[in-house]
Amino acid sequence: MPPAGASIRRYAAALSAVAVALLLCAGGAAWVSVGNLGAERRAVEDVNTTISAATVLLLAVLDAEPGQRGFLLSGEDRYLEPYRSAQDRVADDLAALREAVTDSPSLQARLPAIERIVEDRLGALSRTVELARAGDRQAALDIVRSGEGKRSMDALRGALAELEAVARRGLAGRLAGAQRSATLGVLGLGLAGLLALLAGGLAAVLLLRRADARIEESEQHHRHSLDLNPQVAWTADAEGRITDFSRRWLELTGLTREQALGHGWQQVPHPDDLAAMAKAWSHAAATGQPYDIEHRIRLADGGWRWMRSRAWPRVDGRGRIIRWYGVTEDIEERRAAEARQRGLEAELWHAGRVSTLGEAAAALAHELNQPLAAVAHYVEGCEMLLSARGAAAIQEVLGGLEGASAQAERAAEIVRRLRRFVRKDTATAHHLPTDPAELVRDAVPLGAGGARDAGVTVHCDLPERLPEVAVDRVEIQQVVVNLVRNAIEAMTEGDAFDAAATREVRISARVVTAQAGKRQVEVAVADSGLGLPTEIAGDPFRPFATTRSGGLGLGLSICRSIVEAHGGAIAAAANPGGGATFFFRLPVLETVPVASLVK
Repeated sequence: MPPAGASIRRYAAALSAVAVALLLCAGGAAWVSVGNLGAERRAVEDVNTTISAATVLLLAVLDAEPGQRGFLLSGEDRYLEPYRSAQDRVADDLAALREAVTDSPSLQARLPAIERIVEDRLGALSRTVELARAGDRQAALDIVRSGEGKRSMDALRGALAELEAVARRGLAGRLAGAQRSATLGVLGLGLAGLLALLAGGLAAVLLLRRADARIEESEQHHRHSLDLNPQVAWTADAEGRITDFSRRWLELTGLTREQALGHGWQQVPHPDDLAAMAKAWSHAAATGQPYDIEHRIRLADGGWRWMRSRAWPRVDGRGRIIRWYGVTEDIEERRAAEARQRGLEAELWHAGRVSTLGEAAAALAHELNQPLAAVAHYVEGCEMLLSARGAAAIQEVLGGLEGASAQAERAAEIVRRLRRFVRKDTATAHHLPTDPAELVRDAVPLGAGGARDAGVTVHCDLPERLPEVAVDRVEIQQVVVNLVRNAIEAMTEGDAFDAAATREVRISARVVTAQAGKRQVEVAVADSGLGLPTEIAGDPFRPFATTRSGGLGLGLSICRSIVEAHGGAIAAAANPGGGATFFFRLPVLETVPVASLVK
């Protein structure tokens, strides 16, 4: 039997060997853990770079839009410089994003979709700019109104959000692996001895803290990028309470951070805009629909400025809103450009009325000459009666004077209509409830002057009354006058003139129902001329489209602008029996029952 001392030494040796083995295993586990955490630190840096590159790319694409819209609205080339600069930055930012995801196949797989969306968006912006430069501004604006830009930007935000989510999930998995390795190392070192346990634990904690510091640095970098952006970026919780925003909001409004959080944003909108903003934001928060509204805010210096606020929800797998991401941009210059555009349109419409009156001057002079000549004849007859028969002719003289008075009033009414028609109203147009039948009756004589001498018969098929429409009376009369004048000239000018042909213009009005079930008043002007010439039949309302030797081709274009500004539409069609019909429609001013307004 071995001595007791030898057994103890053997056990001690065995335990020592086990302890050394455990120490070596723990040391190896700790070494692997340290190596893994070093790799994960680099992974954190890669994810930060990817998120930063994606954010910068999104901001560059957003920056291209204001310049493009400014050019479309104003036609001024100075807006194209920031637009082109933003497009150039997009190419560099895409290259930076490709470089950031070089080592991640899962992230690389999402790049083609992002690049395609960016290419489509920039292509759409370029198309609108090229159309506007080519003179087809309406087609460019139609592309903008189609909502294609909003859809592509929503798609880009979604693709970049998915890219960021994939990157963060990959990082989380790798950090979890690092934490498991660190935990194994700590347990092994604990079995080997308290000193090794403390050393391994401290090393793991220090490395994890450094990883957290890297993530915090990434978030600070992201916030710094947002703060440098001239647009205001902000976030809100699922209930619509503001949770964060870029520093630009505080600079604009003069609020403190505490004042602006939650529902504090309601302190700065213009009183006339606040109710609409609150209603739209409540609706968006309740339904998950995107939020988009233009409004004014009070600046820190007390002035007011136009802004556009938009927000999109982020939802979980069950469709529940997690957070709102929004941006508020300055649109003061765009609004000013739109106001200038409206002023230019008003000038153009007035010039069109003056031009139409100039073309009809000779005929209108003839219209005035008839009642004035009749006045002269009545007065001359009265003088002859008084000279020949004295007091016995009093009744006949009174009858003659009444006729002279009626003809003088007729001449005065023609002059009053001319003055109303050609008057330049510098104030904002007033859309007032008006009976369209009465409006057309007043306008037709201005457009039909000289029709009788040209052998043209003008027929009016108008009901006594029609449902009221909300219009600027002078502007809609301008449309009627232009269409009647064009109809007369279509049968009396150039190849259309035929002394033996029947030349008629028919003006009618009726109530029609649109596809959406809304009632409209339709006014039609039909002629019996040669119809629509082939060179303008495709779009007779485009600017400078004319077949008249002395015409500018602006009359019908102005008519379309006026009708569309009143919420209506204008069109033309060839008549089966010859000639053409031009007609426009205006929405009926529907009466809303008072009871329906009470909730």
